[in-house]
Amino acid sequence: MHLDELFEEYRLYARAMGRSPNTVTSMRYHVRRLVLFLDAAGYPVDTDELTLRLLREFITDASTWYSPKTVANNVRAIKTLFNFAVSDGLVDSNPSEKLGIPKIPSRDFDIFQPRDIEKLLAACNTRRLTGLRDSAIVTVLYDTGLRASELTGLRDEDIDWELGLLRVIGKGDKQRLVPVSPRTLRVVRRYIKQRDKTLERNVPVVFCSQTQSSQDFR
Repeated sequence: MHLDELFEEYRLYARAMGRSPNTVTSMRYHVRRLVLFLDAAGYPVDTDELTLRLLREFITDASTWYSPKTVANNVRAIKTLFNFAVSDGLVDSNPSEKLGIPKIPSRDFDIFQPRDIEKLLAACNTRRLTGLRDSAIVTVLYDTGLRASELTGLRDEDIDWELGLLRVIGKGDKQRLVPVSPRTLRVVRRYIKQRDKTLERNVPVVFCSQTQSSQDFR
C-alpha cells in the first residue's frame, strides 16, 4: 500500500471518530514530508517496504532542516499512523515501533513582569473602544493565561460574574472553567458596558473586532 493510500484510510478513520480537522491536516503534512523524502532518495513509497532504518534516515535528514520540536512531532505522527494501520489490519508489521522520539531541548522563557503589563495598559487609549477592549484583553490574558483562540472565542454567556469563572473551549473542543479575579471582571464589565452602548447591536463574542470597535465614545 502506498503511503498516500494509507493516509486516506487514516483520514476516513479520523473523520468517523470525530477527530479535529487540524489533526488530519497535521497528519497529512507529516506524511507528505516522509513521501517526498523517500521519493527524493529513490526509496519505494510503500508500507510493505518501509523499514526502521529508512525511518531513521528520514528523521536524521529532517533534523538538519527542522527544529527538534517539529521533528519530534513528525515521529509522533508516523507512530500514530502505523499504530492505526496495524490495529486496522492494513499492514502486517509496524516499522515505527522502535523509532525513538527525539528529545526537545528545554528553553527558558522570559516572563512578563508587572512593569511590563503596566506599560501595555498605559499604551491602550481608553478614550476609544479599541483601547478599552485592548486593556481588557491584556488584563484577562495576564490574569488567566488563556490561549489566544480561547480568548477570541469567549462569549458573554461564558462569564460567570457571581462565581468569577470563565467557561472556555480549548484544544480538542474540551471545555474547562478558569478562575478570574474580581479586578479583572470589573475591567471586562466596563468594556462590555461601553461596547454595547457604542455599537448599539449584539456581537457574537466578548471582544469585538478592530472594525467594529474603531470609534470614539467620549
